[in-house]
Amino acid sequence: MIAQRRHLALAALGLAAGCSGPPRRTPPPLADQLANGDRDLKISLRNELRSEILDSYERDDVPDLDTALLPTIGAARIGVGPGDFLIDQDLVKFSSRWPLTIDPAMAQSVRSKHLDVTLAADTSAAWMFDEVSWRLTICGRTLVIPLRLTALYARDGDRWIPALEHLSWGAAPVDLSVLGSSVQSATVSQDIDQALEAAIAPLLQAQIPASPSWSKGPDALMIGPDWSQEWRGLELVGKALASGKLELEDKRSGVVGRSTDKATVAYWVGNLRTTGSAPQRRLRASFVFERHLRQWVVVQGHVSAPIDDESLARLTVGSALAGLTPLTVQCQLDDPR
Repeated sequence: MIAQRRHLALAALGLAAGCSGPPRRTPPPLADQLANGDRDLKISLRNELRSEILDSYERDDVPDLDTALLPTIGAARIGVGPGDFLIDQDLVKFSSRWPLTIDPAMAQSVRSKHLDVTLAADTSAAWMFDEVSWRLTICGRTLVIPLRLTALYARDGDRWIPALEHLSWGAAPVDLSVLGSSVQSATVSQDIDQALEAAIAPLLQAQIPASPSWSKGPDALMIGPDWSQEWRGLELVGKALASGKLELEDKRSGVVGRSTDKATVAYWVGNLRTTGSAPQRRLRASFVFERHLRQWVVVQGHVSAPIDDESLARLTVGSALAGLTPLTVQCQLDDPR
């Protein structure tokens, strides 16, 4: 009995000795929990906007203009035709974002080929690029019109508000002899306007230099008037948007947000003039900026030349074209009768 008690006592001492060491460390929390939450939010917002964009292709309605997030300047839409450059309340005149006038009974659809959505670092805005094919069913066949679309959206509560949309014909080099409409110049702030134009300036050179005002990230995108002019990040260096230097003409510049001081995303829309060619040409341009370390940096640009309905119809329909308003086609063109 005494031996048994001695054995139990020694066992108790052994347990006590085992507990007398340093306390076990509490395991650290899962790494980057807040960042994981932010990442999930960004994925959700990006998917939400992607769905909204794809739905808008089918609806093709006038954008929601009831917002205070685009002070003074308002939203802008640049379309394919020479007169398709509308600002703010004039957007209600945009009967359709797609080119050509078609009979409402004509079957049409839009297919997204490469929708790319980039969210601003603070999630206050997002910008997108897509290669879309506008498809019309004519004479039992499908006419495919390839287009390039860029846009900027502002986040207003639980909805996305389009601030800027730029659509252009993107299948072949365009005729730069067509002059598009001008716009009334305006800016939300002279200081911001000067900063944005300083960021744009290197992109207008006959040979684009390396510049801190152009984002070097893989998401940075520049689209030029020619179908082959699509560059990302550092691919832009050494390229040119036109055969010579470009000059700013009329323009509108603004920010996303209710305060110009706190805004982290800005936009510029307007016209550019070619130099060194006779006669001079007018190109449409839109740029999206994000503020990086107090400097405005171009994250997306789109420069295009307008094309009129007749030229576009002849390029896509060919000799079967019978009328423009609405678009009509001679289906039995080869019929010997």
